[in-house]
Amino acid sequence: DMDRPVALVQVNVYELKKWADSNSVAYTSPEDLCANPAAAKHVCQALNAIGKGKLGGNEALAAVVLLPGTGPQEGTSVDCPWTPENQYLTASNKLNRKPILSGFESLMTDLKKKGIK
Repeated sequence: DMDRPVALVQVNVYELKKWADSNSVAYTSPEDLCANPAAAKHVCQALNAIGKGKLGGNEALAAVVLLPGTGPQEGTSVDCPWTPENQYLTASNKLNRKPILSGFESLMTDLKKKGIK
């Protein structure tokens, strides 16, 4: 079982591109950039920096998977945004965990392995 948290992160593509351009990280599309390990490392470090001092050591993220959110609103592929239309959010825009876990099962299987020391 996991002993460290991990996260699926739907990125702000504009901000991630800005970071990539200023750090000479090559990419051909938002999807390509989200698949780049350097981008995932940057986002994970940035999120942990925000939580520093507010979270315990065992609450720091061990790993993240970046999702571009550039696909169709009602789609269910990994590049689609999370919306009530695709059941990944509730009508009040809260995370709908069961559909997310089933829709992203293959990503979660690999991601959970990174949450084990």
